[in-house]
Amino acid sequence: MAENSSSGGGPAEVAAVAADSLILRKSSGLIAIDGAMSAIQHRAFNVLLHVAASSYRNNSPTGQLFRVPMKYLREKSGYTGGGNKDRFLKEIIELADIVVSGNLLNKAPEKRGKKEGKNGNSWRKFALVSEFRLSDNRRELLWAFPPTIMDEIVRPAVFGKIDLTAMFGLKPAALVIYELARDYVNVQIPKLDMAMLRRLTGYVNKYEHDSDFIKEVIEPAAFEAGSRMGMLIATERLHGNMVRFLMTPKKGYLEMAEKVKELSYDDLIDMIPAEACNDVLKTTVWRHVTESGADYVFAQIEYIRNQTGIRCFAASLTSALKGDYAGFVKTKASKEKIAKEAARRERRQRRSASSAEAQAAKAELRAERAQKKAEIAQKAAEMAREKANSAAQKVQASPAIPVMPTEPTATHELNQVEEVDDDPFSLDRIDNLYSHPHSVEYSDNLDDVPF
Repeated sequence: MAENSSSGGGPAEVAAVAADSLILRKSSGLIAIDGAMSAIQHRAFNVLLHVAASSYRNNSPTGQLFRVPMKYLREKSGYTGGGNKDRFLKEIIELADIVVSGNLLNKAPEKRGKKEGKNGNSWRKFALVSEFRLSDNRRELLWAFPPTIMDEIVRPAVFGKIDLTAMFGLKPAALVIYELARDYVNVQIPKLDMAMLRRLTGYVNKYEHDSDFIKEVIEPAAFEAGSRMGMLIATERLHGNMVRFLMTPKKGYLEMAEKVKELSYDDLIDMIPAEACNDVLKTTVWRHVTESGADYVFAQIEYIRNQTGIRCFAASLTSALKGDYAGFVKTKASKEKIAKEAARRERRQRRSASSAEAQAAKAELRAERAQKKAEIAQKAAEMAREKANSAAQKVQASPAIPVMPTEPTATHELNQVEEVDDDPFSLDRIDNLYSHPHSVEYSDNLDDVPF
């Protein structure tokens, strides 16, 4: 698998040319092939075709090798697998195992060679890639196409212009319908029987009932592919198990319908050619106006008026009214869904903003309360300090008060007397009595003597 980056006498190697425009002129014969590829394989195959076409415009020998950086291939293929490079490489290399039949719708002219004779047809079964190689540093992929594909790369007789970037994100069935629509953009995609439609999209053995296959696969794929082209692609079931795709450029039906909601039934009838406006059609229009609204009917009339090759206007309008060929309901639902999602996001943003404002207001209130508490605590501390200072100043300013001896009580005096000698007539007793500081003053009056 690995290949040295130097040519070294091997087959010629052409460096990939990164074209400014990612528009691939894909041969009609390569568009109408068996739908055996996954979405990433389909997009990568287109990138390989684009690189080869950009690199080599002349007849190519069978052994020609092309080269592309793996990073470029992943980016232009719209690969979203992140860093899982081995998974991407595995899917790409499987292209060499896929064998398909080309030109299934017989749009590409037969290419007869000398050896093939009068009825020779070059569109046979062939592998999508005849050989893969990987550079030693695993940063470049080298490959070769089979001669059938090389012929259509160099000089495609008929082709569809495929925008590689418009294919990002499309599912396999949508990729097929997108390429068919680009291939038949100036006309209508031919009617397809159910077996061919399954073969083109790769749903041969899936969805047992055709109605489920159309509803679950084809209708969503057609709408998705049309949205990438700025067109409306409607699906119509026909008799004989046939399917038809009706393509029309989007004319802004919803926008116009918003302006014509006040249109009356008579106004809508005036939009229909006089030769097609029979009583049956008038009744049909009236019924759809009452059931679906004037804007719905207006969109269908505009759709038919923009079609080319209409043989019977009345029959076509009747079918359009019944099947919503303009894609009015689906497009309107899609726009309404987008509008609802936008409104939901706006409400969430408003709630988030309101919640943030409320949280900010609460935080501000808490900060104010904390500040007030701090101010109160500070004031209380200042008052306490002032009170303490004032008390200290008062203590310092006041003079010292001497401590006076405590005067004895009468009981104390009696006790003092009782403690004297028991002899009341002793001289010591008399001296102590009259010498006591609290005794009566001395008097010559003998009446004052206590005995």
